[in-house]
Amino acid sequence: MDPSDFRKVGLALEFTEAELSRFEKDQMGNTLYATYKMLYEWRKRVCDSEAREALVVTLQRIKLVQLADSVQKGQVGDHIPSLTEEEIKRVAEEVKDYLAIHLCQIQADPLNSELVLEFKRIFTNLTLMEEDKGTKCKTPLLYENLLRTKVNERFPKRLLVEGEGGVGKTTFCAKIAWDWIHGKGYQDFKLVLVILLRKADARTVGEIVKSYLPDDNPVTAKQLDKHILSNPKDVFLVLDGLDEFAVDLDSNQQIALITLNRLFKSGTVLITSRQWRSDKIRMNADLRKVFAFIAVEGFSAENLSSYITKFFHPDAASSEDLSQFISNNDVIRENMAPYPIYTAMLCIMWKEFDGERREAMSKLQTFSQLFNQMINFLVDHYLSKHIPSLGLVGGKLSEHCSDTRHHLIHIGRIAFQGLLGRRLVFTEEEFQSYPESIDVGCKVGVLTREKKILPRRDRGNTPNSLVQSVQFPHKLFQEYLSGMYLASLYKSNRNEYDMLIANIIPRAVEYRYLLYFTSAQQKESGLDIVSRLLASIRLDDNFIVDVAYESHDQEVAKSVANHLSPTSRKTLKITTRMQAHTISGHTFIMNHREVDDLIIEKPCGRTASEDLSEFMSSSRSLRSVTITSTMHDVFYSVLANKAVDSKIETLNIHSGDLSERPYASRDLAQFICKMTHLKKLTLNGQYHDDFYSTSSSIASSAKIETLDINSDDLSERPSASRDLAQYICKMIHLKDLTFRGQYHDDFYSTSSSMASSAKIETLYIDSDDLSERPSASRDLAQFICKMTHLKDLILVDQYHDDFYSTSSSMIETLEINPADLNERPSASRDLAQFICKMTHLKDLTLCGQCHDDFYSTASSMVSSAKIETLGIYPVDINERPSASRDLAQFICKMTHLKDLTLCGQCHDDFYSTAYILKSKQIETLYINSDDLIKQPSASRDLAQFICKMTHLKDLTLDGQYHDDFYSTSSSMASSVKIETLWIYSKDLNKRPSSSRDLAQFICKMTHLKDLTLGAQYHDDFYSTSLSMASSVKIETLWIYSADLWKRPSSSRDLAQFICNMTHLKDLILGGQYHDDFYSTSSSMALSAKVLI
Repeated sequence: MDPSDFRKVGLALEFTEAELSRFEKDQMGNTLYATYKMLYEWRKRVCDSEAREALVVTLQRIKLVQLADSVQKGQVGDHIPSLTEEEIKRVAEEVKDYLAIHLCQIQADPLNSELVLEFKRIFTNLTLMEEDKGTKCKTPLLYENLLRTKVNERFPKRLLVEGEGGVGKTTFCAKIAWDWIHGKGYQDFKLVLVILLRKADARTVGEIVKSYLPDDNPVTAKQLDKHILSNPKDVFLVLDGLDEFAVDLDSNQQIALITLNRLFKSGTVLITSRQWRSDKIRMNADLRKVFAFIAVEGFSAENLSSYITKFFHPDAASSEDLSQFISNNDVIRENMAPYPIYTAMLCIMWKEFDGERREAMSKLQTFSQLFNQMINFLVDHYLSKHIPSLGLVGGKLSEHCSDTRHHLIHIGRIAFQGLLGRRLVFTEEEFQSYPESIDVGCKVGVLTREKKILPRRDRGNTPNSLVQSVQFPHKLFQEYLSGMYLASLYKSNRNEYDMLIANIIPRAVEYRYLLYFTSAQQKESGLDIVSRLLASIRLDDNFIVDVAYESHDQEVAKSVANHLSPTSRKTLKITTRMQAHTISGHTFIMNHREVDDLIIEKPCGRTASEDLSEFMSSSRSLRSVTITSTMHDVFYSVLANKAVDSKIETLNIHSGDLSERPYASRDLAQFICKMTHLKKLTLNGQYHDDFYSTSSSIASSAKIETLDINSDDLSERPSASRDLAQYICKMIHLKDLTFRGQYHDDFYSTSSSMASSAKIETLYIDSDDLSERPSASRDLAQFICKMTHLKDLILVDQYHDDFYSTSSSMIETLEINPADLNERPSASRDLAQFICKMTHLKDLTLCGQCHDDFYSTASSMVSSAKIETLGIYPVDINERPSASRDLAQFICKMTHLKDLTLCGQCHDDFYSTAYILKSKQIETLYINSDDLIKQPSASRDLAQFICKMTHLKDLTLDGQYHDDFYSTSSSMASSVKIETLWIYSKDLNKRPSSSRDLAQFICKMTHLKDLTLGAQYHDDFYSTSLSMASSVKIETLWIYSADLWKRPSSSRDLAQFICNMTHLKDLILGGQYHDDFYSTSSSMALSAKVLI
């Protein structure tokens, strides 16, 4: 549509003059987008099915017949000539020329505008990580596979590349352009268009690309737009800097529509952004389906070295010195070096600095300090170059520095306004209030001027075809100078400061670096910012800790520490996903927190390791530490030297990297043994032999009472195994030992020889490799039996027959889980004898599979057993009548047995034997059986077994039983002495007879005082319970029902049952009930005896 027809069409579509003017104003005079906005609003007024025809009729009525015909045929834009193949080729070549000059040449040194390096001369690969959208876990992605990463088994058309400021996103885009230009990649596309969104404004892609072309190219922006949108498979759009895009993504602007996948849907689009702006995509469920998410994580250690080498080429000495400097300083290595912009700044300063100033660089810890150093360096260079030498003497230097700083703050004011409007490019007119400042800024190096020729169509009546823009070398420079300006207002214009910062805090994530740099300028602004952040409920602690770290002021650190939540204040967790910067922040504020629990999951370099070890040694509040990551050797060295100062009581170490580190292993052993307060130690992983020898040599000084050790690498290490055994047996305070894993035979023989000196009372063993090792099995058995203090033993896994043939000990509690004895009669007999001969054994838990000989032997020897508590979990005797009978006899013959737990499946003969023999001693019984629902005989026998136990007071029933179980229980209920009943039945909601019998069983028990009911029951359960409520003696009732909210009758009966119980004092209700339950309860409340 011709722009001159805009108002004519608008009025015909019944828009007012005011509305049309608003469309034009909102779209900044762009008639194309004003038309789009107008039609967008008009579409809301008509049905979709009628829209095209209505528009055609309107256009015909106002005599725009050709346009009406195009709309009718669905060929909007046909009046714009299509590009020919020759024109497309020319555009491609000229775009390549433009990108090669303006994007693929890098000014490596901001002090020297002539030092522009060709892309391949300085470019260094970045680390790319592909994100799994389900787990959010990231895996390395090769650059070559960028467009080959599948989303839902399809190659994506949309890629979102995220990264922090300065991590190399724009350079990454330049790499794509470079490869296309030189035929090294992306050759499937006729056009690869890199769009710098910070310069895009509200222009279309066609308008931006047109600005790339020489003046003599007659192709128009509209032709380019038409070609791009009509040939999406031939075009790769690279949109760099979504966070720098000034246009609202919810607008109808073309690039916004492309970003949100509403336009150019079948074309390939890569978008880069800081994360705060990319959340617009992440939070949209539909967009998440079509986007692949990729993270740029900057330089790896190898890439960093490569970049430095390229920067200093051919000066190898300087590159090696800087690489070594960074390697030795993990704060710089982990916080700054992965970011190309910071590495470039380090390279520049290293190149210019002498030894003394290089030493000062070693103290840099924060981004703000690095920028401050860089700005000071640039100012010093400017003064030395542009101010006459006479002006730098006689006390004038500080005056000149102050003047320059004022100029930078003036620039910061414009920079800040640009941040608010998401603009990084400015006109000289915007600096007209500070004409001298722009000159100073350019000479210092924080601003650059750029002249460009306006396209003919944009010149209008302007006689000068040149226009000059001003911009910052990088957005981070703009943010730093903005921070200088904002902090200066804190003292010079507090009202203005308060107004501005109040608008920034709600968008803190977007303005992360601005807050960093502002808080670093002075203590007062740092304190003010963190206090405002702490008052915001939307920010997590880590963000605020990052800001406090950038301030690098202890009062700010204290303020943050004091205001952390109680959980955050007492527990410090260094997670694997935590940025190195955040870890540094937590160590910075750590001394102001009363941390009692420290968890370290992320590997740490020298500085962080040293800080954490100093904290572990000196903290008065720290009681528990868990370490599951790689730490620097200095970590262990500091701990060893200061172990006696530590107040740690619980230590968990999971280390997989010390097997080749003798010094760290020795230091760790000394730390463990010298800690005077350490009571509980858990050790997992692999350690050097020196760890075990050192531990053994000073074991007697350890105060450890509980040790849990898991070692999978000692089976071929006899010396380390012997030392570990000695370490265990020499610890005079050790009472509770758990060991898992694989050990050499020497571990067991040494343990056996020293067992008598051990003070161990509780032992848990899980050894998975002794079934074929008779000697080790015998030694382990002797170790167990020789320990005179051992009372509690838990055995898991498989052992040789020789283990079971060893005689008794002083053990009082035994838990054993044999997984392989069902085919081993001899070992099974030995195990049964081992159990029955233990004269002190009172608590036995038996799980797993045993041969029939186990049960027959146990039955024959049971009279000598003193077991009081028995837990049996048989998994394989439901088809073994003999074993089942013997198990029943074993149980019933135990004269001291008072507490029985029986879970699993048994043959019918178990229940019949149990019923015949009975048990007169059992007071507490827990039964869980899911296999009796089809076994009437076994169910009856079980019911009689229960009801005839004259001492039974506490019964728990879980599982499914035949109807005969409930009828038999009901008929014998009056004779039972049960006082506490817990019942959970999952299958009675459709069994009226069993439900009635269960109700009668409950109500007939004259001693029952405490009842817990779970699961679902038939209506007859509630009606029967109601009818017998007055006879029950229940004082405490706990009910959980999930199915009564749709059952009014049962709900009423339950309410009446509760209110009619004359002895009920304590009631707990869980679940959902029908309204009738509450109305009935309310009406009868006065008659209820419930006290609590």
